[in-house]
Parts: sequence; structure tokens; C-alpha cells
Amino acid sequence: MQVARAFGTPVRIDASWLFIFALLVWTLSSAQGPFAMATPHWRIAASVVTVIALFVCVVAHELAHVAVARSFGIHTVDIVLFAFGGVSRMEKVGATPAAEAQISVAGPALSLCLGIICALAAPIFPANSLAFGIVTYLAIINVALAAFNFLPAYPMDGGRLVHALAWRMTRDRMRATQLAVRVSTAAGALMGAAGLALLITGYVVDGVWIALLAWFIIRSAQTEYIADVQIGPLASVRCADLVDPPSRAFQPDMTSAQALAQMIGTRRRAVPISVGRRLLGIITLNDFAKLGTSDANYVYVSAIMTPVEQLQKLAPDLSGLEAFNELASSGHPQLPVVDQSGTLLGFVTRETLARNIEKAVK
Repeated sequence: MQVARAFGTPVRIDASWLFIFALLVWTLSSAQGPFAMATPHWRIAASVVTVIALFVCVVAHELAHVAVARSFGIHTVDIVLFAFGGVSRMEKVGATPAAEAQISVAGPALSLCLGIICALAAPIFPANSLAFGIVTYLAIINVALAAFNFLPAYPMDGGRLVHALAWRMTRDRMRATQLAVRVSTAAGALMGAAGLALLITGYVVDGVWIALLAWFIIRSAQTEYIADVQIGPLASVRCADLVDPPSRAFQPDMTSAQALAQMIGTRRRAVPISVGRRLLGIITLNDFAKLGTSDANYVYVSAIMTPVEQLQKLAPDLSGLEAFNELASSGHPQLPVVDQSGTLLGFVTRETLARNIEKAVK
């Protein structure tokens, strides 16, 4: 859910963030934590303040990525906080290896600066005070966050740096992605082995956390491969080149009973309703639920169709990658492609995109 907007960028939290928030507060407020000198109530209060400040630092880390990305003309969709930190979702990768490298380094660099600032500020407070404990903890965790993000694995910034370096060396972005994914998978496998070793030697909690992180890294590497190597080529294709030609349109005065019979008989999921070349709307099998108890023989399709004004439409010049994202977010099996004059060019379907992805992989 969205909890804030930072410089125009939505900040959202994943459900896993609530778990890690509670776990960190519980850990820091224990009698063995950094606030052991205080009473239980003050330990809890200091822990809550510390964890909130920590996640403000994580958001600042991601905003550093956002700021540098904007300097290269790259829009950020949102910032998402989850169990293992945060991620800023960009609409595209850097146009050059240098741009990708600069965007990647910005976050850890800011975290390192925050860590140094907190370390320099800590001596201002009395050594046994809660403020000293909070600032000292933030200094350590920000330096650790910077170091952790330089791990050479997706989705950490180090994985992006590996990709930028491989891209610079090979001059082939797709090949660079394949190399970076292999490095990430190897790093995840090594981390998984380390977690298993800790479990065997009795360090159960540490072993479980490292094993979960290893699984997360390997899964992120697979996601990156799918997004960049398999789906990425759709960015060079226009919707106008992907459309399946529209089926024969229904007239607006056709009865719902006739329309349903024809759609079932011809196995069509969506049919345009038009007068001449002008699109009025689209009727899908789901629209017949609007009939309720009405007799389908006496209700025109124009009464239950989705009007063109309410349709989620794709423009002919939209890229295949943007169409993929629109289709995925809409939940519909197909979306209409309509030009500026209101003429329906056809539909982009899941099957159409799957065929093009398969063709690109081959």
C-alpha cells in the first residue's frame, strides 16, 4: 500500500515490511539490545524511533537512485519497501553502461555518507543515552547497507554494476544480462550453502535468514532474466505490429441472445460494437452478467457493452513492452488498439505477446 510520496515518487510498503518492522523493534528492544540501559517502555519507544529512522534512510537510499535516474531522463514508477530493504522501480534501464553504473552507485554512496554523518554526530550525545544508541546504530546499519548493496547479485546495486561492466565489455546488453544473472545465481548458491552450513552447526536463526536471502537473490536473478532477455525485446515492437485483426463487428441493435450465441459458436471472447468504422464499444462474455434477470432476446448489445469511453485502450505507437505491462495490470486477456480517429485496429492478446516473446528467444 502507498504510505507517502517523496518528490513526486509514490512510496509503497509490501506486506513483508510489516513483519520485518515488528521483528526489528522486538530485537532492538530486548534486554540484550543497544538500549539495555533503559526501562522496557523506553527501550520499545527508542526501538520504534530507530526502525522508523532506518527505513527513512532506506527511502533516502532509493531516492538517490531516483535523482540520478531523472538526470538521465528515466522515470521512476515507485519505491517499494519490503523485508530485505527497498527497491526503486524504473520504467527502463539506463541507456548506456555509464548511466546504469551511475544510477546504481548513487544509493550505496548516499548510505555511506549517512553512516559517516551519524558516526560523526554520535559523540555529541552522552555515551549512555538513548540518542547515542540510536545514532550509533544508524551509523553502523547505513555502512552495512552500503556494503550489502555492493554484493554482485541482483537485485542489489552490485548486480547492476556487474551488468553495466559486462555491458561495457561485451557491447551487448542482452548478453550482459545473461552474464550478470549467472553471477547472481552463483552468489545466491554460495550464500545458500553458507546458510546450510550455519544450520548444521547450530546457528539456526542466522542460517534461516541467509538461506532466505539466497532464495531471494536466485529468484530475483531469474526475474531479471525474464524481464530483460525474454520480455525486453518487446520494447522494439509497436502495438500496431502486434494486433490480431478485429473480428466482424456486431451492430448496436443486435440482441444479447443473438450476440451470445454467435460468440459461443465462434469461440470469440470479445467483439467490437460499431457503426461503419466508428467504434462504439466492446462486448465480452463477462458483459452478459449485466443482464441479470432480463430476457436476453429483448436487450440490445449496446445496453450491456463497455462503451469506448470506458475502455482501457492501447495506442498504435505504444511499445510492445508497455502493452505487456498494461495487459498484466489490467487483468484482461486482451486489450483493444484504437487509433486517434477512434478506429479499432484489432486486439493485443496474451497469446500474441507470448508468440512474439517465444520468437525473440529463438
